[in-house]
Amino acid sequence: MQLFDGSHKQRRSINLGGSNARSATRDVALSKAQADRRAREQERQRQKAACSIQAFWRGRSEARIVRDRLRNRGNTYDWDYRLRRFALIFDSKLDFEELLAVLQYINSIDRNELLRMISVNTFSFYKIVTIVLKVIRNRQFEKISAAQTLRIDTENEQLLGLIVAVFGFIPHTWFHHIYESLQAFTQSFLNTSIDNKLLLKTFDSLQLAVTKPLQLRPHLSSSCLLFIYFRLNTETINLDLWTPLVDQIRIALPLKDISLFRSRLQDRELSCQDASNVFVNFMRLYPLQNIMNSQSPSSIITDWLTIVALLFLKISVVPVSHEEEDDEISLHTQEHDPYQGTILHETLLNLLSTKNLEFILTQASQTLALELATFIISLLQLLPSRRSHILMQIAIMASDSDIIKSFWKVAKQTTVYHSITTNLKISTGGGWVEIMFLMEIYSRILITMVDDEFFDSSRNPLTLDEIKEITDFLKPLSFIFWYTEANSTEGRVLGGSAVTFGQARMLTTRLIQQIHAREYVPQSPSFLSQTSSRRRFLPPDHWLLIGHDLRGFLDAVILEYRRTALEQTDEMATEYKTEIITPRLNILRNIPFLVPFDTRIEVLQTFISLDKERLHITAFQFDARQGATVRRNHLFEDAFDQLNSIGSGLKSRLSIEFIDEHGIKEMGIDGGGLTKEFITSVCKQAFHTDYGLFVETKDNLLYPNHSSLSSEPQNLAYYEFLGRVIGKAIYEGILVDAAFAPFFLLKWLGKLSYLDDLSSLDDRLYHGLIQLKQYIGDVETDFALNFTINDEEFGKSSTIELIPNGSNISVTNNNRLQYIHLVSNYRLNTQLARQSAAFVRGLSDLIDTPWLAMFNQQELQTLVGGATGAIDLVDLRNNTKYYDFADTDQFIAWFWSILAELQQPDLRKFLKFVTSVERPPLLGFKELNPPFSIRFGGSDLRRLPSASTCINLLKIPRYKTKSDLKNKIMMAIQHGEGFGLS
Repeated sequence: MQLFDGSHKQRRSINLGGSNARSATRDVALSKAQADRRAREQERQRQKAACSIQAFWRGRSEARIVRDRLRNRGNTYDWDYRLRRFALIFDSKLDFEELLAVLQYINSIDRNELLRMISVNTFSFYKIVTIVLKVIRNRQFEKISAAQTLRIDTENEQLLGLIVAVFGFIPHTWFHHIYESLQAFTQSFLNTSIDNKLLLKTFDSLQLAVTKPLQLRPHLSSSCLLFIYFRLNTETINLDLWTPLVDQIRIALPLKDISLFRSRLQDRELSCQDASNVFVNFMRLYPLQNIMNSQSPSSIITDWLTIVALLFLKISVVPVSHEEEDDEISLHTQEHDPYQGTILHETLLNLLSTKNLEFILTQASQTLALELATFIISLLQLLPSRRSHILMQIAIMASDSDIIKSFWKVAKQTTVYHSITTNLKISTGGGWVEIMFLMEIYSRILITMVDDEFFDSSRNPLTLDEIKEITDFLKPLSFIFWYTEANSTEGRVLGGSAVTFGQARMLTTRLIQQIHAREYVPQSPSFLSQTSSRRRFLPPDHWLLIGHDLRGFLDAVILEYRRTALEQTDEMATEYKTEIITPRLNILRNIPFLVPFDTRIEVLQTFISLDKERLHITAFQFDARQGATVRRNHLFEDAFDQLNSIGSGLKSRLSIEFIDEHGIKEMGIDGGGLTKEFITSVCKQAFHTDYGLFVETKDNLLYPNHSSLSSEPQNLAYYEFLGRVIGKAIYEGILVDAAFAPFFLLKWLGKLSYLDDLSSLDDRLYHGLIQLKQYIGDVETDFALNFTINDEEFGKSSTIELIPNGSNISVTNNNRLQYIHLVSNYRLNTQLARQSAAFVRGLSDLIDTPWLAMFNQQELQTLVGGATGAIDLVDLRNNTKYYDFADTDQFIAWFWSILAELQQPDLRKFLKFVTSVERPPLLGFKELNPPFSIRFGGSDLRRLPSASTCINLLKIPRYKTKSDLKNKIMMAIQHGEGFGLS
């Protein structure tokens, strides 16, 4: 019990449990009050909603009662009252007959009375027009039976008659709705299968409803005609009805009024489908044939071309990418057109006649450059299957006109040109379409232009100075495309034009490659200067990236490659070959000539070293070597039998053993020398024309035999193996004494050959085609050719059609370029396709395709066979090793003095005598592996000098006099090869 302690204050109650009964009671009260307020608010909202519903229902109920009361009063002759009443009571199910009566009255009164009624009953009148437009828009002719046609025909006459009657009195803001209704009505009407003779009133009234506005207010109604009414889809309509309707529209809106369309087209938004429909209908209204026959002033032609070009821009299509094709340049393509099987496709095809294209091109001027370029570029996108035909026809016309020169002048005035040449940036402004047109056409002209014509100012549309200007533009542009903008999306549209990033990059790259190929370059093999008329026409360093740190560029390329390639596993080896594409590698793959040849050779050698590092291939690799024992008199067959199956395993170190002609194994350990001897010997045997796999041109350049036997599976396997052998030579830096034809080397790069390469294969055919190309008479009559070519093999002749039904298609002045290209393509590409593909397949097993892409065909020959410049004796002496001699010996001084007295042909013989190849290494004799060496060759002074070509060793007795030394050296190199294994 608690005792009194004298304190009069009540003790505080402390609850250690933490709960407060008073606080809990307050929270509950607040929550209840909030819930009550929400409930009262919800009730007020329900009451308010109920009142709104009741008011709406009462209003509608009363309105229905009033409308019924007005409807039951019967009709009157007070048409002002009757119109107002009709506008208030109309119900489509109850008052359609009254609608017809009202329309019949309006269509019967004169203009003054109509104007009075509109002014007195403006609201009611516009309500009636709205009702009529809705009825017109919802007309469904496919649901009408033949028995109903008479009644429906009369109804349509009254409905459409209202539009004709009131069009001159309504605001222009209504035009859009009127033509929308007419468009829907026409679409349904023209889709009907009912005999049009049963709906004559409908057809006549429709013609009047569509054309009357064009006569009364053409400036306003023409825009609606184009953008609303012409959205009519013509794919399913009855053209027998549509054609006369278009004829009436043409009368109401003559050709001189075509400018009414142009002024409103640019800012209009049209979907792809709507733009397609508008284009088809516009072409029915104003076909190009009418423009050509009307002798129209240039302004009308300008308007027509502008309208078509603008509509093309609004018809979307995914541009065809020809990134890796050389090309699409095939003139007979089976590519599918995006709108094939549609009336749009048919309409586009009607534009492709030579007469039409020629007329379009005659309009080329600086003021119409954009429209003309857009027209052609869009046609190429919309009709990819006809791409080559279009380009070839235009190329023929452009070759004899100033179109190319004119468009180059236009190009130099564009923001694109100035942005590239001054700021090295891709502009988003105008000019892309004009530049792409120029590239497309000039590139096509170059395909069938031989070197003599290229350097002839009367046959080349551009002068050499203008070509230099173009390359000054293309060089930075291509660099930006492949380097600074390398990650841009292919489908990115440039400057709101019809050109995508991928298209522009492809065209730029192709044209700069074509122009570069026309120039003789110093590292090119000598066969080029002997078999073509190419010459240097640009400054020596014109193509190089002046101002760029090439050492830094090389280091960055190697870093990019190492980072990407060395991360790959063996299983991913196939993938990494083609996927390692970074900005700097893009430069080397697509526009390699911007980088010096020596730098690219260093890059290749580094790539090979990195590849060996990835595969763990070392000079001291003995356990993983691929062994082969080969007989010298069956070298190629043994090599094929033992090494063909390993595929890319040929990259590994080889261990070669030779069996001589007597069946005795030759002594020696393969430290690299025997592999070199093996590679060079296999090439010597397999590439010899007696072996039958390869044949020679008149300049002794090799290419695969095109006979049918060479396409047999066994021979194709031989070609594939030989590709690997050449790949092995490149992989190991072994030079091979074989010179290949340029058109075959192009196959290594995945490219096609053209007319200019034909001279080295068939000089007679080449000159015949040139004569055909330059002939000024009637080709069809005087040459009597068709699109076939004769093949002769084993004494039997067969006729090959170059295109389907080619035997029935004559070669004319207009299609002769196509014929010339197809003949060249057949001889240079088609006949060699399977053999070349097999060879390249084997080559790519060892040398990745992107590596080869760093070089052109001339440089590839240098890569295989060595440099073609003069032999540098100072370089050779500085990289020579001596055994049993010293550099200061009098005998060695004689030796170098004798070599210095020799002419280059004899020096080449000497080099071939000691190394098996008459050309020096690509980067000088420091790259010769093993290095050139001189060793004492014995005391018998009667012996000639000998050589071990597998190790680049010259063995020479110590002759007593300089003259003896010279005579013996000359006898040895004139005798030929000097293989003698030590």
